[in-house]
Amino acid sequence: MKKHSSPPRRRPGGRLRAETPGRSLSGGHVTPAGGALHVTPAGGALHVTPAGGALHVTPAGGALHVTPAGGALHVTPAGGALHVTPAGGALHVTPAGGALHVTPAGGALHVTPAGGALHVTPAGGALHVTPAGGALHVTPAGGALHVTPAGGALHVTPAGGALHVTPAGGALHVTPAGGALHVTPAGGALHVTPAGGALHVTPAGGALHVTPAGGALHVTPAGGALHVTPAGGALHVTPAGGALHVTPAGGALHVTPAGGALHVTPAGGALHVTPAGGALHVTPAGGALHVTPAGGALHVTPAGGALHVTPAGGALHVTPAGGALHVTPAGGALHVTPAGGALHVTPAGGALHVTPAGGALHVTPAGGALHVTPAGGALHVTPAGGALHVTPAGGALHVTPAGGALHVTPAGGALHVTPAGGALHVTPAGGALHVTPAGGALHVTPAGGALHVTPAGGALHVTPAGGALHVTPAGGALHVSSCDFVFRTMDLTDQCSALKAPQWNMDHPRN
Repeated sequence: MKKHSSPPRRRPGGRLRAETPGRSLSGGHVTPAGGALHVTPAGGALHVTPAGGALHVTPAGGALHVTPAGGALHVTPAGGALHVTPAGGALHVTPAGGALHVTPAGGALHVTPAGGALHVTPAGGALHVTPAGGALHVTPAGGALHVTPAGGALHVTPAGGALHVTPAGGALHVTPAGGALHVTPAGGALHVTPAGGALHVTPAGGALHVTPAGGALHVTPAGGALHVTPAGGALHVTPAGGALHVTPAGGALHVTPAGGALHVTPAGGALHVTPAGGALHVTPAGGALHVTPAGGALHVTPAGGALHVTPAGGALHVTPAGGALHVTPAGGALHVTPAGGALHVTPAGGALHVTPAGGALHVTPAGGALHVTPAGGALHVTPAGGALHVTPAGGALHVTPAGGALHVTPAGGALHVTPAGGALHVTPAGGALHVTPAGGALHVTPAGGALHVTPAGGALHVTPAGGALHVTPAGGALHVSSCDFVFRTMDLTDQCSALKAPQWNMDHPRN
């Protein structure tokens, strides 16, 4: 308020008295409820509202105002502007002054030398800003806030809580359930959701967030971003930092120097990424994951399981029934369907898939693609790889170095392709097939039988009644007629002349 320049006048029914002998109080005003006012050497203008109260202005003066509920106000040498809302309260501004405001529920506020702006919402609370000042705000439930020399902005939601920012300052926010937060010299932004929790960021700072179930988070010098979902949990990021996320069931996460991104779904679990980092994800059933130096991406579905990727990394996925997966240095992509199973890919990697009945798959250095249908079975591809598929009745398949494509129908059976590969097909009655180095195409009809193709290959067909077929080195097309299974060659015209066809010894080593 302005000081009056004219001499004070006596009001009817009131009197003006001097505060010290021989001096009068110029510019003073006593409202209807009376009260005691004192202006220090630097003077100033004071005003007490109807509820009265005691006011004191230090040498630098200033303007003070107490609302209807009164209260006690004190401004230090640097002055400032103070305002107490209807519920009153106690305010104190240190030498650097500043602007303070207490809402209806009052509260106690204190600003250190660097001043700043403080605001306490209806539920009040206690606020303290260190030399660097800053802006503090406590929501209805109040709470205790403290900002270290570098200041910063702090906000506590209805449930309050205790906040502390180290020299580098930063912005802190505690949601309704409160909690305790602490940021080391490099500062950062911290946020605790309704369930609160304890957060700590090391020198490199970072951003931390704890969801309703709270939990304890710790980021080492390189900082990073951490997030714990409702079930909380304990997270720890080593010097290279990284981003960690624990879903409702919580769990313990640890990222080594190279950092990486980790995520544990509701069932939690324990995750560990070695120096090269990588991305890990455990679905609801949890499990234990470990990525070696080259990192990689791992994913375990609801039934969990244990996954391990060697230096070359790779992508692994275990479906609900879980299982154990291991990829050697060259990595690869593995997938186990609901029935789980154990998969292992050697250095050259490859893609493996086990259907619901599970089974054991193994790909040698040259990799390849393997698939086991519901009845499972054991598959093995040698160095040249190849594609193998076992139908519902399962069976055992083996492809030699030159690879090839094998298919076993419902009745199963045993198939073997020699170095030159080839395509083999066994009909429902099964049977045993063997293709020599030159390969070829073989087909066994329902009655099965035994087939053998010599080096030059050729096309063979066994009629319904079965029989034994043999192609000589020059190849050709053979047909077994109904004439006592007599063979004919391309240069013969008599369909039933067995005497004109060369006779071969099926047991001879060449055949």
